[in-house]
Amino acid sequence: MAAARIVNAPPKLRRARLPGFGWQATLIVLPVVILTGLGLASLRQDRRLAEQEARDRAGRLAQEVADRAIMPLFEVDPRSPTNPKLVADVDLDRPGFVVDAAGEAVWPRPFAPLPAPHAFDLASLSVEARADWESARQAVSRGDFAAAAHRWEDFLADQPPTEFAADTLYRLAESMARMGDTNAALARLEELASKYPAALGESGLPLAPLALWRATELQLPLAGDAAASNRLFQIACSNLVCQPTAITPLLLQRLADQFALGTEDPARQPPGQVHGLPPTTEEATNATCLSAWWRLWETTQVSRDLLAAMQQEWRRRGLIVTNRAGQPELLASFAVAPIWVQRNRPVAASAPDSDCAGNLWLLTRFPPASPRFHGWTECEVTNVVAGIHRDLPDLPAYFAVAVTIAGRTVPPSPSGTALLAERAARFSVQPGTLEPRLSARVYLADPAALYARQRQRTWWFLAVVLAAATTAGVGLVSAHRAFRRQQHLSELKSNFVSSVSHELRAPIASVRLLAESLDRGRITDETKRRDYFRLIGQECRRLSSLIENVLDFSRIDQGRRRYEFEPTDLLALAEQTTSLMEPYASEREVKLRLDRPAHLDPPPTLDGKAIQQALVNLIDNAVKHSPAGATVEIAVTGGTADSAPPLALSVTDHGPGIPPADRERIFEPFYRRGSELRRETPGVGIGLSIVKHVAEAHGGRVRVEGEVGQGSRFVIELPRAALPLSRQT
Repeated sequence: MAAARIVNAPPKLRRARLPGFGWQATLIVLPVVILTGLGLASLRQDRRLAEQEARDRAGRLAQEVADRAIMPLFEVDPRSPTNPKLVADVDLDRPGFVVDAAGEAVWPRPFAPLPAPHAFDLASLSVEARADWESARQAVSRGDFAAAAHRWEDFLADQPPTEFAADTLYRLAESMARMGDTNAALARLEELASKYPAALGESGLPLAPLALWRATELQLPLAGDAAASNRLFQIACSNLVCQPTAITPLLLQRLADQFALGTEDPARQPPGQVHGLPPTTEEATNATCLSAWWRLWETTQVSRDLLAAMQQEWRRRGLIVTNRAGQPELLASFAVAPIWVQRNRPVAASAPDSDCAGNLWLLTRFPPASPRFHGWTECEVTNVVAGIHRDLPDLPAYFAVAVTIAGRTVPPSPSGTALLAERAARFSVQPGTLEPRLSARVYLADPAALYARQRQRTWWFLAVVLAAATTAGVGLVSAHRAFRRQQHLSELKSNFVSSVSHELRAPIASVRLLAESLDRGRITDETKRRDYFRLIGQECRRLSSLIENVLDFSRIDQGRRRYEFEPTDLLALAEQTTSLMEPYASEREVKLRLDRPAHLDPPPTLDGKAIQQALVNLIDNAVKHSPAGATVEIAVTGGTADSAPPLALSVTDHGPGIPPADRERIFEPFYRRGSELRRETPGVGIGLSIVKHVAEAHGGRVRVEGEVGQGSRFVIELPRAALPLSRQT
């Protein structure tokens, strides 16, 4: 036995893998994603650059504001009005004070706001002196000033104690003034001021300042000219303010009343108001002088309150220490450090400037060698900062400026804003002293304004990105649809090739078998030979019809199909087509029945060959889907021109029917319901598409009716209107 040859079976053919859409989508989307990422990174960097630029600019502005704020708040003219003689020598508007090394007041001169009255000790007097004292007082009460003056003279001759002597000199001068002896009264007042400068009266008031004021008041009517009167008036005001007592405001008011300069506050009421007449030059000058001194008095009162608050703060912080000599001493290191203090007095009764009244005050001291402190209300500090804010030429609108001094920010930092920069003031001080704690802050008050241009660029970029993304999305959807359509067409063409191959193989095999049988002489019976020839002709017509459909579809797809329209006997055409399809239907055990009107008047203008091809395709489709023994009904309707519809060809079968979802798709090229492996009916999927094209070429349409399981009815509706003799579609 010959050895068996083993042949390896060929490897299993792999199924062709369809190209995927992922790489195409990646090529479309990836550039947009990359550009978007780069753009977002660039926008973020742009925002950071805008922030950094704003911080750098804010730093420069903060340094400039801090350096400018030093000038008005610290570098004030250090003139010390310890002993002012004229109004021009002092600062009338800026409260402040001068202290010594122990932190005690040098200016303004302190005084007891509420004098403590004390009665003189009459027991210390001799019997004669006590009698003179009592007699003089009784004479004053009677209005006998001459007797009173005589008794005061006798009393002084007994050389009484100091307090009695000072008080007696003032009473004696007052009695002489009442008697009209002004020169003698002036002499006694000057004696009192020179001999007893620190003496106090029974009321607790210092007698020397009162004596000087009373002497000036007595000299004013004696002045020979206006210049001398004005000089004496200023001296009187100066004595009252610079050597203050508890009754200084009352005495200033007395001067105003004496010279008809108005009542209440001379600084706020025009001169000559009492008389109701225009003021004279002398009155106007005195009114201006008194107004200035009144303002100075109010300023010194504020200064005294600030000094009291400052001394309390110094003690709380331990800045007043005891030196080696056992004396209190203010620390030198506190030379320039500012302090906020709370003034303990009603605001309305104290503020020299009502527009910037306040109880919270900033006290500054500069330069270090100066003993003078300057007071600023919080409102004034705010105005200084606002003035600097206005004077900055390149300050953007989205910046807010504040000054932090001694731990307090003025004006208060805006809520919800970001601090961009803070810079301390730069100026030189003496070694060993503390620099003033002053710094300027710049806030971002309006972020929207800062990022306006950056936000505009962002919106432009987002618009570009959105347009690119939209374009890419449209391109992606279009490409995906084209890809799916291409895949679908590829699948349809593959099914078409498979269907055509199957359709061609059966009749060709049948013709070949019949022809071989006849060629070999196996069929001798003439009847059977005629049947074989008939079958060969039938299969050839079937092949011809299939090939004609394929060729017509190719012409339609390329737009080269031509139609020749002429008056056509549609009834004869329907009968001829039914007779032509009878053998095919009989082979499938299906009956054909034609239902037609008696006549068509007038005959329609059609392309008879194209209509016959469409009708053949419908009958062929109905026969293939009809069960054995069923009847396919062909009908022609529209016998007259007035009937509706005018003209219709219908083919009705009793097959499985067509679902509503597939009634439109069955007219698409190559579409067949089910897969190629499961289809039992032959066909290539182009017959119904040819029917639709023929109907539309005639200006009509094709539609399908019926229910699933109850068969289908295809209707070709044709118009009767005259058509051109030739058309290419």
